[in-house]
Amino acid sequence: MTFHHRTYDPDGNLISETVVTVDLEADTITTTVDGGTPETRPLTSEERDLYDPPPTLEERLDVAERPDHVDEWVMPEGAHDAPNIGDHRWHEGQVWRSLIDGNTTEPGSDDRWWETTEPPAIPDSLRDPLRGLRGQVESASNTGQLRDAVLAVLDTLTGDA
Repeated sequence: MTFHHRTYDPDGNLISETVVTVDLEADTITTTVDGGTPETRPLTSEERDLYDPPPTLEERLDVAERPDHVDEWVMPEGAHDAPNIGDHRWHEGQVWRSLIDGNTTEPGSDDRWWETTEPPAIPDSLRDPLRGLRGQVESASNTGQLRDAVLAVLDTLTGDA
């Protein structure tokens, strides 16, 4: 985008002209004063915010994005690969929490089996190991046992078990 700033004297005569060209793809701003040599420099973050076009209507309407740690819902083959109580799934622009074990229903099809919710703070895959850690820490009677319990859960979380 290009902007022209012209200054005139009281009689309407052109005194000076400044041309500013903003290139958002190159992230630069070029200024030319009175037809002289153009000077190009990087845009500052404040300038980028000022010149960056606002989101389109389509972009504003499509604000919901799947959180990275919530799996997309897919039709399970059976109870063996279906979400269980408390598991979260992304479906039709919302996060859903399963209210039953072996949930083979589509989120939103029946309020008895799913509820909409905020994304969980942690991935579902970490929930049970962290609950196990809590139990082990609570039952640890000395520092060595606590260390072993924490290492065991970390091994589980990293797949090193």
